[in-house]
Amino acid sequence: MKRFRKTRPSTRAQVLERLNARFSPEDALQRPEDLEAFADDWTEIPGHPPDIVIKARSIQDVQFVLKLASETGTPVVPRVANTNIGGLAIPEKGGIVLDLTEMNRILEVNEADMYAVI
Repeated sequence: MKRFRKTRPSTRAQVLERLNARFSPEDALQRPEDLEAFADDWTEIPGHPPDIVIKARSIQDVQFVLKLASETGTPVVPRVANTNIGGLAIPEKGGIVLDLTEMNRILEVNEADMYAVI
């Protein structure tokens, strides 16, 4: 079983500070009831609330979050439709849930190569 590295409390505080400086309160969710809503998926696997939920609205938002997470070793769980039935959208006791539901515009569909850019 893969073991996840836990983020140190001092690092967690720095991550939250940087995210709160970059995102509005509407896009950086931290209220307990909001975090609980992102704690699990459709499986019966017990959920764990994240430290913060970031509602990405642009490629730049995604890049900022992933760069910060990479620099600090903070786990990130992407969230799109919350229809996962394999436990893959459950945060590992903290970290960041990157909510991508607002990124729903279709920019390109390439039928020949079978891919889409959203």
